[in-house]
Amino acid sequence: MKNLIYILLFAFIISSCNKDDKKEDPELNIPFELVGKWKVTKRFITEGGPHYWMDYDTGCEWDDWYQNSGKFIECYPKNLNCTPHVGNFNITDNDIIINRENYCIKDSPSITTLTIDKLSNDTLIYDTHFWEGEKILLVKVNNVSDSCKCQ
Repeated sequence: MKNLIYILLFAFIISSCNKDDKKEDPELNIPFELVGKWKVTKRFITEGGPHYWMDYDTGCEWDDWYQNSGKFIECYPKNLNCTPHVGNFNITDNDIIINRENYCIKDSPSITTLTIDKLSNDTLIYDTHFWEGEKILLVKVNNVSDSCKCQ
């Protein structure tokens, strides 16, 4: 009987230990739908009149990469002479707060707040707060490389 208890205890300990456990900070509060690589496909803009959706392509395989560890990578087209921006992000209410470590666009803040309008498994729409009413529509992309590849 004593051996059975030890065997069951050992089995319980082994089954509760998993090498694939996610090393997430529970304070990050990252929705599982957000994790992954995203590509910008449209911008909601105005040219002095009513807002409308306009097709938009940065020329990159993916534009934003949100990782479940809270790491953020932003790919930029080569014509901006930027390396990918790397930083961290967290979620507060409906906002994604991004803190970039190597932001290269002159006169732009390294900390950005994006307000999520819609988030699903394959669609993300956020308000950039850069220009009044501007929104960005992104779609999740799979089967793309981890490196930042732009035309």
